[in-house]
Amino acid sequence: MEKRTKILLEHVPHSLNYGTTMMAINFINFFKDKNVDIFLDTQNIEDISRLKESCEYSNIYKDSFFKRRKNKFIRIFYKLFIQPFVLRKYDYIFILGGDDLSEYYGRLLFFINALSMMMYSQKRKRLFLLGQSVGPFTGINKLIAKILIKNSNLYTRDTYCSEYLRNNLKINYFKEMKDLAFLDLPFQKNERIDILNKYNLEESKYISIVPSGLYKSYTLNYNTYLKNWIQVIETLLENYPKEKILLLAHVVSSDSSSDINIIEDIYSSISFEKRKQIVKIITPILPVEARYLLGNSIYTITGRMHAAVSTFQMYKPAISLSYSIKYKGVIGDLGRNDLIIEASNNNIWEEYLVKEKILDKIKYLKENYTSIIKEIKESIDITKKEVEKNLNEIKEIIKRKEK
Repeated sequence: MEKRTKILLEHVPHSLNYGTTMMAINFINFFKDKNVDIFLDTQNIEDISRLKESCEYSNIYKDSFFKRRKNKFIRIFYKLFIQPFVLRKYDYIFILGGDDLSEYYGRLLFFINALSMMMYSQKRKRLFLLGQSVGPFTGINKLIAKILIKNSNLYTRDTYCSEYLRNNLKINYFKEMKDLAFLDLPFQKNERIDILNKYNLEESKYISIVPSGLYKSYTLNYNTYLKNWIQVIETLLENYPKEKILLLAHVVSSDSSSDINIIEDIYSSISFEKRKQIVKIITPILPVEARYLLGNSIYTITGRMHAAVSTFQMYKPAISLSYSIKYKGVIGDLGRNDLIIEASNNNIWEEYLVKEKILDKIKYLKENYTSIIKEIKESIDITKKEVEKNLNEIKEIIKRKEK
């Protein structure tokens, strides 16, 4: 009987963040095999069902160890003293890419996560940090990051982070990679997808808008954040009377990070007459359907980076409202820094400058649309090949370890 390989894929807490789920789907789709069991840290069995449907693969399971623990100190205790030992049962552990190797969500949070990962990374270097935005770090976290990276298999997801590692941390024991979401999703080219018909949308006759629910990443004043978005959408409705506006939630979870509330507040602030021009999607759909919606619009305006990734992936342009260096890294590597708006400055929201900055980008897009589309296609085709090459290299590493 052939040995079964047990893989844990971490940082997929649910299937309602389409960006994270797209990365998970592409990972599973690449590594699925009859002798491979893939476990996730997702919270609900419904999420496993959605992933199975998206991948057409049955060997996907929920690890029951990962569950919500309301008390902060209990969560930290489990993270540091229980989790590293529970996870010894896995042959390989993959931490799915994001901002986990950075201090964007707090110095202490990185410190705790890194210590936990260090404790279960040592055996056979079985820990893979996949498609990560890395740094910047301060104080003792610089040393912690160096030790963690040395004892794991790190794959950065953009050139900017790779340069930070080489120039600031003075290390080079890592590999460069692109975001997993740049790959085609399973069934992406299936012409039977009828999501456009379901919402009465026509290809290239609508504009996709993805306002992020993470408003505090931009400004502390929610009302100011909301009013800026309303200004943007009302201007688009006026400037594009024949096109529809798609308001798409890219994160539809029930927590504070969800895009649902901001979309509901925007929609309710638009006059009843103008709402006829708006299509609002806040209920869960499959990630491939979300990508299909984004990629068939004229262009996307988004506060969610992976909504931009999906738009580019289908050879369409996206204007991104950036709140972290990951935009410059992931989207900049496509050569599209020209479509990024640095929006984490509170002043541009308080002074209601967001609309003008977006309109400037739209004007630039309209003047250069054909050439930009051509450049996007060239960049995406190269990027997809690079991701496939990286994943094949990881497969070979695992094969060698299994011998």
